[in-house]
Amino acid sequence: MAFAESVQEAFAICVFTGIGSMIFNIACHGYLAESVAVQNRGKAIATYGGVGRIGLLIGPALGGWLGASAGLRVPFLFCGIAEAATFILVVLFVAGGQGRKVSYEAGGNKANTLLKHIRSNPGSYLPVAGGAFLFQSMRSARALLIPLIGVDTVGLDVDEVGYILSISNAMDSSLFLFAGFLMDKFGRKTAILPSVLILAIGIALLGMVDGYSGFIIAALLVGLGNGIGSGTMLTLSADIAPPQFRGEFFGYWRVVSEGARLGSHGIVGGVASLFSLTAAALLIATGGFVGFLLFAFCVRETLTRSGRT
Repeated sequence: MAFAESVQEAFAICVFTGIGSMIFNIACHGYLAESVAVQNRGKAIATYGGVGRIGLLIGPALGGWLGASAGLRVPFLFCGIAEAATFILVVLFVAGGQGRKVSYEAGGNKANTLLKHIRSNPGSYLPVAGGAFLFQSMRSARALLIPLIGVDTVGLDVDEVGYILSISNAMDSSLFLFAGFLMDKFGRKTAILPSVLILAIGIALLGMVDGYSGFIIAALLVGLGNGIGSGTMLTLSADIAPPQFRGEFFGYWRVVSEGARLGSHGIVGGVASLFSLTAAALLIATGGFVGFLLFAFCVRETLTRSGRT
């Protein structure tokens, strides 16, 4: 990217790096699911998610400083060096697991076999997928709604919105250890349910506030809800993944997550254009409340008594 000479070239590189990023995320998810005991899985995956959140806090500021002081191409060089260091760390320190070997009937394949498994157990997977889709939609939409509502509805300056976003993200990033503790000590749903509910309330308030104080409270609630949910969806998916199809299952799970992200952005933009940002926020929040009901009444607790500490 540092040496791209056209928009088309940069676009092609972004597609290429996006593929690498997706493979890396799925591989990390699978590695944690297989190498960490069930009773410690929540803490491990929440920490993984929390470290990512801290990176998202530091990265933009560092990239902006490098870009302003040394040129916009330098941050890409820095990221390339960081990725090379990551590659070396994985080669040297991450143990190579053998995974699970699966045999297939003649004429079958992994994808078809996994799909048959999911179709034969719809009650175990569809409510989880639906709840996760709605939850992830809220998480993605918040990144658009906070700055748009702050500037367009509340009338804040760009730097004021930036400060509030930083505070909200700081609260978000500080709760991953607490989220992991809740999941491993009391069950996955003890973190999922308050996270979904608080996030939905925060986004609904974002749609209804028109003052500075209310906007700050709503943004803090959004950060609180998202922080309590750190690693919850990855942990839940690791718990319910069929052991013999774990890697393929995580691929499908990533499709749900990315579909929620893309769908929520489209919903916010479309509804805001046709109606208002308030309507967009309330629609996303309504989906969140539906997700809460799915998790509360249709999704079983996946941390069994035998798996507790």
